[in-house]
Amino acid sequence: MLQKLIPTCGTIELTKEQKKILYAPVNEESIEIRPDGLIYLPWTEYLSRLRNAFGMNWAIVPQGMPKLIDDFILWGFYLVIQGKLAGYAIGEQEYHLTNKKMSWGDACEGAKSNALMRLCKGIGISLELWRPSFVKRWKEKYAETYWGTDNHGNKKQLWRKKSDEKVQQKQAATRGKHEDNVKKDLEELGKFIDEAMSGTKQGQDASHSAINKEEKAVTQKKTRKTVGFLESIEQLKSKIDPETFNQICKPYAPLDKLHERTKQVELYNKLREAQAFALS
Repeated sequence: MLQKLIPTCGTIELTKEQKKILYAPVNEESIEIRPDGLIYLPWTEYLSRLRNAFGMNWAIVPQGMPKLIDDFILWGFYLVIQGKLAGYAIGEQEYHLTNKKMSWGDACEGAKSNALMRLCKGIGISLELWRPSFVKRWKEKYAETYWGTDNHGNKKQLWRKKSDEKVQQKQAATRGKHEDNVKKDLEELGKFIDEAMSGTKQGQDASHSAINKEEKAVTQKKTRKTVGFLESIEQLKSKIDPETFNQICKPYAPLDKLHERTKQVELYNKLREAQAFALS
């Protein structure tokens, strides 16, 4: 299909009305901002422009199946408008096998939406979002910084929309919880230091307890990841021929001892490809 579409690149002719729709100024109130300060439009804004300009005479066509590489799903798409090739982009979405709040299908949709945004950028839609002067002016008018906690528990300066009260309330609750945890940890650390400095047996016991606690936490974290990985593999098992499944898994056996992340992802991708082949 691609070979037939390549000669059509750059041959799409737009009407005045289509140009007006596609390249209209961005509605500044529709823009969102991530905690790291990157501004963006929701994917629905791009879909609406394409639909208003071309009706249903457009599509994004996937290049094969999505791939899981490290903790990201990567999925390539072609943009086809009026039967002509208009662009290609790779969408990405962070995905963790142990995240129960995001299924494989949800993550693939995220990668697809990200690809749509990049395809629209490629044909000149909403280019203001990548213009430094526009970004600076928009932030001054619509956004503000605040001290909060990132996904790794680090306290740092983050961004939010000025009118986003829900985000403010959520961040305030998160800050309060983080500060309580820090206070509790400092109190425990103070007690530990006092006992250790006294040279008593209690101090020695506390030292061993702290080390054991840390080792236990690391073990529990590794166990949780392995359990989530095994559950994902078990879901694929019922969708693949048993002989094929056993043949793919054999080099990685025993699976309950497979803790290395790169190997888990490698096996998972191979099983996904086997599943896709079985469905084709």
